[in-house]
Amino acid sequence: MISEYTSPGDVAVNDDETLYSLLTERIARTGNATTIAARKTGPGAWSSITTGEFHRLVLAAAKGLIAFGVGKGDAVTLFSATRFEWGVLDFALAAIGAVNVPVYDTDSAAQAERIINDSGVKLAVTDNRERYDRLDSINDRCPGLQRILMMDGNALGALEGLGVSVSDEELEARIADTHADDLATIVYTSGSTGAPKGVELTHRNFLSVVRAGYECLGEVLCDNHPRLLLFLPLAHCFARFIQYCSIGSDDGVVGYLPDMKSLLPDL
Repeated sequence: MISEYTSPGDVAVNDDETLYSLLTERIARTGNATTIAARKTGPGAWSSITTGEFHRLVLAAAKGLIAFGVGKGDAVTLFSATRFEWGVLDFALAAIGAVNVPVYDTDSAAQAERIINDSGVKLAVTDNRERYDRLDSINDRCPGLQRILMMDGNALGALEGLGVSVSDEELEARIADTHADDLATIVYTSGSTGAPKGVELTHRNFLSVVRAGYECLGEVLCDNHPRLLLFLPLAHCFARFIQYCSIGSDDGVVGYLPDMKSLLPDL
């Protein structure tokens, strides 16, 4: 006989809040001019991204996704190492109610194929040519996959150009139609006990954990102008949790590090 006990938390998430709200609520509190992210330009060299610029890129990508035909609940894969564009696309997908289905950058083509078909992915975005080719090799075995974009091939610019046909009103309607209990992401397990299983997480799931993190780990996540160097894979829930904590704080700055080859100068 196994008994289950639960202890309800006191973290509140409103029905109209989403992961995208972490960004808009920060802007409402602190404005557009604060630094929110850092983009690597070379070993130990970074460019600062303001909250306003990050938000502009998120909205431009969101419009591009809408123009491409990504609807509410549609699955989109990010097959990439941790990098700045990953964060922008993650928030763009959250804003319009699409479902982020990340694939680890170390996964094989066969592993990616199973995840893409199991979750019904419509669009995939890779970071570089090598991972693009990995997906291109299975494209004919993924009937739902309509297009593969590449970050190194200016995927954000392509989405921004595509999105000029989408009005602000259409974008705002999509944002307003996304709610806390909508599906935000499907995260696939390692598969150590069999085939990887897709774990469905809503916006409320992630927001609850982030806000609990502020309460439990405030000194680490919120106090003294926290600066985060993020090199864990963003396909991992913990890395995304930390990203969301930084983006949603008042003055956190997250630096997206694609690899650890120059970790010491980057630190």
